[in-house]
Amino acid sequence: MIEFWRVIGKACMNQGFRDGTMRKVNKGATPVLKDIHQFLIEENNFLLSRWEVGEINRVFQITEVRALMSEIETDLDAAALPKVDSWNNNLWALVGVACLDDEFCSDLHEAAVKGVGTFSGLVAIFHLSPQEEVPRIRSLFQNEKVNQKMLKISKLAWDRPQSTPPANVKCKWSFKYSEEYEHDPW
Repeated sequence: MIEFWRVIGKACMNQGFRDGTMRKVNKGATPVLKDIHQFLIEENNFLLSRWEVGEINRVFQITEVRALMSEIETDLDAAALPKVDSWNNNLWALVGVACLDDEFCSDLHEAAVKGVGTFSGLVAIFHLSPQEEVPRIRSLFQNEKVNQKMLKISKLAWDRPQSTPPANVKCKWSFKYSEEYEHDPW
C-alpha cells in the first residue's frame, strides 16, 4: 500500500510525473491497464499490485483530482520547499496518505499547527529525518489551503454518492407479506 501512496504523493508534487501518468491512463469503459502498468512499474519502479494500478487509473480519471494535485504543487513552490526530486520516497507516501485519508490529513494539519514535537510523533512511522525533512513537510501541512485541497482529493477519490431511499418505502422481505410486518428499513 505504501507504493500506492507514493504514487499519489509524487503526482501531487511533480508535474512531469503527473503528466506522464495521465498520458497512460485508460479512460475506456473496460480499462486495459497495460500502459499505466508499464509506466508505473517498469519505468518508475513502483511495486504495485494489479488492484493498486487499477485504483490509480480510476483516481487519475477524476478531473478535479488532477487539478487539485496541480494546485498542491503550486502551493509547494509558493512555500519555497525543495523540488520533489530531492524528496525522500517516504515524504511522497506521507503526502499520498494525506490525500487519501481525510482523518489523517486533518490530524496532520492540526499537529503541524500545534508544533514540531506533535507533528514529528505523528509522522514517525514514515522514518523522516527530524532535522531536515520534518520541518519542511510541516510547513506544507500548516497551510490551510493545502489541507483543504488534500481533504477534497480524499472526498473525490473515495466518497461514493449517498443514496436516499424513496419516501414511504416499506420492506416486503417476509415469505408471507402482511402489513403487520411492514417496517421502514432505512
